[in-house]
Amino acid sequence: MRTWISFRLPIAFLILWGGLLGLAPAFCATKHLSQTTAPSIRSAQTLSGISLYRKSLVASEFCSYSGKQYITTWSDDGHSTTVVSRLYHMSPSRFLVRFIAPKERVGHLIIEDKADQWTYLPAGRMLIFSKRPATRPELVNCNLLLKNYSITLSSSPDIVADRKAYVLTFTSKLRKDRALRFWIDPYTGITLRSERYHAGGNLAAVSYFSDIDYHPKFSPNFFSPKQFKGAKMKTSPFTSGATVYLSQSQLRRSLGGIGVFPSQIREYKLQGVTRMAGVKRETLQLHYSDGLSNVSLFESVEPRNTTKMTGARSFRLKSGRYGRTASKYNYTVLNWEAHHLSLTILGDLSVETLSDLAQNFTQSR
Repeated sequence: MRTWISFRLPIAFLILWGGLLGLAPAFCATKHLSQTTAPSIRSAQTLSGISLYRKSLVASEFCSYSGKQYITTWSDDGHSTTVVSRLYHMSPSRFLVRFIAPKERVGHLIIEDKADQWTYLPAGRMLIFSKRPATRPELVNCNLLLKNYSITLSSSPDIVADRKAYVLTFTSKLRKDRALRFWIDPYTGITLRSERYHAGGNLAAVSYFSDIDYHPKFSPNFFSPKQFKGAKMKTSPFTSGATVYLSQSQLRRSLGGIGVFPSQIREYKLQGVTRMAGVKRETLQLHYSDGLSNVSLFESVEPRNTTKMTGARSFRLKSGRYGRTASKYNYTVLNWEAHHLSLTILGDLSVETLSDLAQNFTQSR
């Protein structure tokens, strides 16, 4: 379930936010992780923690459910936003999200059926279709995970949504007080609650189910867009074409030969590069992972005019360069120009951490 909490739901929010830089539909490709390697087992607790984490990553493929979910995020200035939704899932790949709060989201729905996604906007009765890019199999790189995080598993369960859940905590070894905590149902693997703390210890996001039903019953057309009779159909301009992972020879020829593709930015290792479809300028998406969290870096040739971002504020990088940053629903975006490229880095990290990654990237050439 954490896959939905951490990635899918914010993707939908960002699409509704205005198609940030026209890149939103490709964000879910950041979930790609490298292939599983044998972990260095330090204790039985570490082993059971990793096993439980692996189970949680694929839990929704084997478990149908419905439940009421609350997600609260905090911005750098301390302001919070809470989104309440009713989630419905039919395993292995059908989702429906019905938004309950805040007021401006009431009536919005999102349906996913494998790679197909429909977003219903009640204003104007608009139904927007998009096709999510295919992602590589989701596996855990245990060596990378253990290199960057310490892992603890609670000895006794807590109660969340009237279910027993064990608390699995990942604490960064590099960034002080950055931590991710998951309350996982050991029987189903579904994550019933999650908390994310930025470097420095500030609580950044909390997500939890207030109730969950593992035996839901769905009508035949429950996950079908046919239920929106009379709605105006529209296809997202960012859904054309397929996402393609690029080879080294393709990378050298891309972006006029000026692209920058470091194999590692601080603790984040490069997992692959894709070419985005449906955008005016050739844009590449670099996928980085530290074994647990994921960061996307978008590169395109520097435009004549400064890139515009909805709700952005100016931000000064350590190098003295100025960039633009914006935050929305669990994600932070930082955009700047360097190496004759327009660069945008996105992740569920603080502005300071993204700035640190951007600074290290800028110095990589």
